[in-house]
Amino acid sequence: MNAREDNVREAGGLGQDTGKCTRGNGRLPAGEATRIPALPHLPYGDAVHAGLAASGMAPDVMEAGVRTEQPGDGGELFLTVSWLTGHPDVDDPGGLDLLWSDLTGWSARAGGDVRVLALDDLAAPDVVADAALHLAADGLDGAWMPPDGPHRWEHAPAVEAALADWDDREAIR
Repeated sequence: MNAREDNVREAGGLGQDTGKCTRGNGRLPAGEATRIPALPHLPYGDAVHAGLAASGMAPDVMEAGVRTEQPGDGGELFLTVSWLTGHPDVDDPGGLDLLWSDLTGWSARAGGDVRVLALDDLAAPDVVADAALHLAADGLDGAWMPPDGPHRWEHAPAVEAALADWDDREAIR
């Protein structure tokens, strides 16, 4: 096993089987959904999705990927978590998006407005869910304070190491 696999296993993303399976259950525990992810932030995305679903705020759409502006750049890893127009739990008629990037951290978008969120770059999924619940009810202008307790995801160090390994690998391509 190489260092990258060690980091992914530590982050909870390396199991016995390859790929994703949602047979019989649309919600997989973080860590059981992905084995050796092609993108190092997938275990974090799985955990955020599970946290949102557990809070009753399962998104309509969740995307993960890498954006590149020019061939050869390492790209920007991203997550987009969306509650679409007309979602019953979102007060804004335009819907709500939570946006995560390995370069910029968390932000929220409703309609044409965007707000940087005061969240750790690898915030605990329950903290992300708390922010989503607040934003859905009060919009981008409402004051929000994170709940008491740890604000950083417990597996953040392993994901950070996997992200650094990704950056190193992409730099030599």
